[in-house]
Amino acid sequence: MRVMLLSAGTALSAGRLAEIREALVAAGSGPVDLDLFVWRAMESRTGLRSATVLGPTTTYVPPAPKPPAATSPAPTARAATPAGTPAAGRRISAEQAMAPPEDPSSDPAEDADGPSTAAALLTEVADAAPVAVRKAAGTVRWGTKRKIIQVRRSKPYQAVRRTIRGGVARQFAARAHRDSAVLACARNSQVIVALDSGAVAAAWWIAKRVPGPPVVFGLPAAERELRAMTRHPSTGAGQSPVS
Repeated sequence: MRVMLLSAGTALSAGRLAEIREALVAAGSGPVDLDLFVWRAMESRTGLRSATVLGPTTTYVPPAPKPPAATSPAPTARAATPAGTPAAGRRISAEQAMAPPEDPSSDPAEDADGPSTAAALLTEVADAAPVAVRKAAGTVRWGTKRKIIQVRRSKPYQAVRRTIRGGVARQFAARAHRDSAVLACARNSQVIVALDSGAVAAAWWIAKRVPGPPVVFGLPAAERELRAMTRHPSTGAGQSPVS
């Protein structure tokens, strides 16, 4: 028995394909040949008679691996106590506690003239200028991006986009119209199954062009159809298009 499958949803994994095959084989009580037409490339083609990708991407791209869990940083060594700092457990006077720490690298003569303070001020001014420029550029960039988002969310833009491109279901049906292998496979199949809602439009078009095999939506409906065909082999064709 030959079954034609249509899928315009997410990429089918090897486990999902194995489940579909096992369910159809059990319902048909015998070997089942599967012809699959999908929108996205799948992970594996094991157990399929033929597989055709109608979408723009014909090569399966595995999902990106999840980043590893962040590990806590290693404990750092305890900083050495600088000179002049009282050791632990040693009592100090109130004057020593309120006095600022001494800097051995400071020069009293240089502090009196103040060249280090002027250099620090110049460095702060030089560092503040690029930050202001970056903030202004970020404001302009975000304003432009916000305008683009507003235009894309507007109803006229969405209407024009749906008219020109359509959704995945419309694109999948259009690719099925242009591919001659779709109708050739449908004429040689006993059951045509639309696995998801995105493939219903293509299945409806096939049902109008090929009136022989029954066209169903969903895997449970396909199982019921195969059981009915197994019990009554003479009543399998000429049913309603998409049930």
